[in-house]
Amino acid sequence: ERSKLNIKRTQKILRSAALQSLRPYHPVLLPTTTMQDTLTQYLQAARYIASYAPGQHDLHRLSPTDKDMMICIGPEGDFTEKEKKSAISSGYMAVNISENRLRTETAAIVAVQQLVSISSSKG
Repeated sequence: ERSKLNIKRTQKILRSAALQSLRPYHPVLLPTTTMQDTLTQYLQAARYIASYAPGQHDLHRLSPTDKDMMICIGPEGDFTEKEKKSAISSGYMAVNISENRLRTETAAIVAVQQLVSISSSKG
């Protein structure tokens, strides 16, 4: 977890990567917030929390009808059980994005790619 993040630099990298790959939709980098505050926002979006567990839905197999989607990626070591339960009780669906343990940065890339893939397969 970073204690300091250069938001302007990161937004510039996101925009550059989206333009380079000819993506019509660009990821949005939101300001950092607490987990509890995050859970009470984005109520109009399909909301997911990535945390591997056998028997959970695989994100890439879902067919959400929502235009907006939001996914929480945990820190190294994953979310705490309390955080997972809180997210699920707030309407988030726990999903698997990989059978492998991923670094936080890699997990975010994998999750976004899966969300882009399932949203583009809707039509």
